[in-house]
Amino acid sequence: MQQSIVYKRKVLPFESIFIHTPGIVIAFIAEISGNVDQDKFIYAVKKLTKIYPILRSKITWDRNGESWIEETECEEPIKIFERTSDYTWKKVFDEATKQFMDLEKGPLHEFMLIRSDTKSEIIFRGHHLMTDGVGMVRILDLLLQFMNNPNLEVNTYSIEEIPNGKTLRRAIKPKLTFKQRIQNAWDRILFPLVEFEWKRTRLNLPKEDRLKIHDIYFKNYEYIMLTDEFTEDETSVFAKECKKHDVTVNSAMAAAFLACRKEVDPEHENNRQFVSVDLRRHLGQQAKESISCYASTLTLSYVYDAKKEFWGNAKEYHKLVKKNLDACAEATHVINFSNLTTDFIWAVSLSQRMHGVPKSYENSEFFKKLGPKSPHVAAIFGRFSTAVNPSFTITNMGRASFSNNYGPLKLEKCIISPSFVPFPPLSILLSVVTLNNKLTIAYHMAKKLDDETINYEKVISDIKARYKEFLTRDIFNY
Repeated sequence: MQQSIVYKRKVLPFESIFIHTPGIVIAFIAEISGNVDQDKFIYAVKKLTKIYPILRSKITWDRNGESWIEETECEEPIKIFERTSDYTWKKVFDEATKQFMDLEKGPLHEFMLIRSDTKSEIIFRGHHLMTDGVGMVRILDLLLQFMNNPNLEVNTYSIEEIPNGKTLRRAIKPKLTFKQRIQNAWDRILFPLVEFEWKRTRLNLPKEDRLKIHDIYFKNYEYIMLTDEFTEDETSVFAKECKKHDVTVNSAMAAAFLACRKEVDPEHENNRQFVSVDLRRHLGQQAKESISCYASTLTLSYVYDAKKEFWGNAKEYHKLVKKNLDACAEATHVINFSNLTTDFIWAVSLSQRMHGVPKSYENSEFFKKLGPKSPHVAAIFGRFSTAVNPSFTITNMGRASFSNNYGPLKLEKCIISPSFVPFPPLSILLSVVTLNNKLTIAYHMAKKLDDETINYEKVISDIKARYKEFLTRDIFNY
């Protein structure tokens, strides 16, 4: 007898933007000191899954193409490895990034433990449609609390729901700039035309094609991640100086990155950036305690002016971000975009993944459908999106709100990471986590394997070295 579905709801417009590719997966890598008990880890994972129904869910599509999140019966995705060196977790993570996360089978996450008797890493990977960085902090915090106290009771909401477009607009009350009003007006004209053309020329994109394109991407691109850590003193000086100049740490870090990148890679001309925005503060207590996805982004362009001193640039950058944050431009534009049907967004994303693959794939059926020369509306939309995509993204967790109620275990540091950076060359994501009064910075980039004109590893290593030097020596004279 088939078990009845306990949890089922329609995917909301704000979520649907993240369904489009299995690559939109984010991960937390946590370094834990102390002896992690394997059985307690497994118990804690299963307890979390019982509390949050979205952790035991999958995506389904109805006859009208509408997307649904519903509970699924599947084996809990837990993997345990022996920690043989400080780099074991990196090997495990690199392999995990290549794995297809099957939305139609579920679940939308996995837990990995790389353990030894004194130090371990816990890796939690979750599809972005179900969670974001702030949600992942809560998941990891509860996991460690449950490992210390299996009987701990947690108050949570029975159903996790993200506000739809209208609710979000009412909560945020965006004051749109003239440019953003033009964007919204253009959306209202363009998107219905795109939707009409898609319905007229709809492509058949079965899961097999999606898997093939996923494999092609990883045959031609390699994910690169470098990390760096500030000392407590360096972090403290940084925060105090930012406060003194009335600039957020996030704005100072972004301005410093643009400055040193301009030195290291002067030929790089794309100065468009994504800046992450946490919408929880607008949406009440339920959102603040949720593990669901409330992260949006705003897009801006800023060119660092080397003729001005650093804090002048940082203040201008901060003012630009604040202006756009006040308007919450992406909150409306993303919702407009996500109202397009899921299968169209799938096709656009797959077209972006075909961008830049070798000519040897030109005769493949899906290359003809979605490749650089395809006249199909999804391919055209994908090419346009790729061309204007920002080349720099910064996401900063700030002082991540962990409870530290973990008994003999101690959370030493965290790295937040996407599974891939989709638009090389030299599209860099900078992820920052502040934990134990120390900044940990991770640099993420995708390397195009057949590109012999760029030494990707050297470029990102040079940027990393100059960035640390720029912040600690040039700005703070530390």
